[in-house]
Amino acid sequence: MDKDFEKVAEAKASYDSHLEGVVKLMAMEDHDEQFEVLEGMVLSLDQRRTFDICFGTGGPAYHLIIDTDSGPNADIISMSFEYHDWFYKKVFPIVHGTDDWNHWYDFVMSFYDPNEIGELL
Repeated sequence: MDKDFEKVAEAKASYDSHLEGVVKLMAMEDHDEQFEVLEGMVLSLDQRRTFDICFGTGGPAYHLIIDTDSGPNADIISMSFEYHDWFYKKVFPIVHGTDDWNHWYDFVMSFYDPNEIGELL
C-alpha cells in the first residue's frame, strides 16, 4: 500500500477515534467525571488569531490566510494562500524560511503590527 494512503487511513482512524471519545464525553452525566476525562484528553490549548486577506472574488477568489499568536507579541506562525473556484478549493501552504514566506511576510508586515496584539493597521 502507498505510504500516502496509509497516512490518510491512519489520519481518518484517528479522527474517528477522537470524535467517538468526544461524543462519549459529552454524553456523560457526572460533570466531575466528565471534567476528569477532559483533563486526560486534552494535551494543550493554543489560542491564535486568523486574518483572511481577500484579493478578489466573483470568479475565482484568492485569499492569504495568516495565523498569529494571541499574546502581546503576536508573531505570524503560519500563512497559506487559498484559491477558491465555486466547489473547488486549493490551499498552498507557505513554508517558513522560504523565499515565498519572506515575500509574503514583508507584504503582511507592511500593515500588520504584532506589538498591537495582532491588529491590522
